[in-house]
Amino acid sequence: MNRSVIDCKLRMGTKKKIRLLQQQWQKREDEALREICFAYQGKPYKWSEIAKELAIKCNNEPKLAKFVRDRWLNKLNPDIQKGPWGINEEHQLLKFMLKHGKNWVNIANEVNHQKNRELLKKQILQHTSQIGKERCTPIEQATGN
Repeated sequence: MNRSVIDCKLRMGTKKKIRLLQQQWQKREDEALREICFAYQGKPYKWSEIAKELAIKCNNEPKLAKFVRDRWLNKLNPDIQKGPWGINEEHQLLKFMLKHGKNWVNIANEVNHQKNRELLKKQILQHTSQIGKERCTPIEQATGN
């Protein structure tokens, strides 16, 4: 290597650097990300692959997998509840704040555990209602009794 430190600095300075900063999302990128994530339903999300697919669909530079994941989980996921808080939710939050103070990590964990329990209850109720329907005779199913 017959290059000096100055030569190396000049060479690196003239190279085009990859833009890693998050840029504003466009509507077509959001729509493409929705399509890709809906195709992944039932399978584990592989965010690096999703980011590559998104770049191919939109014909632009790939975004970091972290940004793609954050966009889906925090903005585009249809399971996100965006409405106002209910009285019960506010009551639960106050209860968790009294328990944990301003430790938001523990409060978030409590809220997530609460949501998981509610989802589990819904799944159990759906499952038991399906079992009940399967045990009914075809005539009972038709009449709804």
